[in-house]
Amino acid sequence: MGTHGHQDTEGDINLVEIWLRRDPTRWIAGALAGVFSGLVACAFGMLLALLFGSDVWYPAKALASPILGPEAMNFGIHAGIAVGLGVWAGLGAVLGAVYAHFTGTNSLPALLGVGLSWGAFSWVFLNNLFLPSFRAYMVLHVSGGAAFFVCLVFGIALTSTAFFDRMLRR
Repeated sequence: MGTHGHQDTEGDINLVEIWLRRDPTRWIAGALAGVFSGLVACAFGMLLALLFGSDVWYPAKALASPILGPEAMNFGIHAGIAVGLGVWAGLGAVLGAVYAHFTGTNSLPALLGVGLSWGAFSWVFLNNLFLPSFRAYMVLHVSGGAAFFVCLVFGIALTSTAFFDRMLRR
């Protein structure tokens, strides 16, 4: 009998048991994949910015704006770029560790499916709910469409969790 009075059958997956497991190696792999994915997504955003005639560093500067304020968007190479890249990497590490915890597999099709969902979730949560709460970011009027595709690239790149997990378990 299962814990809820139903009989477990062969092949059933207990998601609660999977989600409550403690696997620090997996979390580190996810964080590394998240940093990688965040920087890949930023690079994709930089390509989009360039294609649409904006400052190539726009994605980094935009994520620095909640910390540095409007000065983060100043033209040229400055500390805002480093701060923005750090925010990309930091957000990526946190989201990647959580992603890795909840996936628990190194199957690329499964990671890709969850990654696409995770990218869409990131777009809803980060671009539409969290970041607009910072005035310096809100006034930038970041394109929702461009941000959506940047977040999908982030989610797809999270499949690198399998690589980092295997690498750390050698």
